[in-house]
Amino acid sequence: MTSSNLTGLSVLALAAVLVGCGYPKSAPVPAVPGGEASSNWPDAAEGRTLFVANCNKCHAHPDVHSESDAEWPSIVQRMAKKADLDAAQGEKVLHFVLAARSQH
Repeated sequence: MTSSNLTGLSVLALAAVLVGCGYPKSAPVPAVPGGEASSNWPDAAEGRTLFVANCNKCHAHPDVHSESDAEWPSIVQRMAKKADLDAAQGEKVLHFVLAARSQH
């Protein structure tokens, strides 16, 4: 076996382990929160629609509680590029995630 074949097998093995471990941690998509969360994030409903339509193209819908508020902006920015969302759409997804997180 050549080194490139071994490298390819290593990558596949790592991917299988990550998928088997549930990475990224998935969960049902939360509802759009009401009350103070909805007034703080008025475009959260649009963000949820984008989240539902795009965040499961490559993996299961992520658990919005699996990462901290501080980590979500960079995650959404990175994933929005992969999903071909523009900056405004990415912000709406982020607002949904932060609003949903604020409910707990």
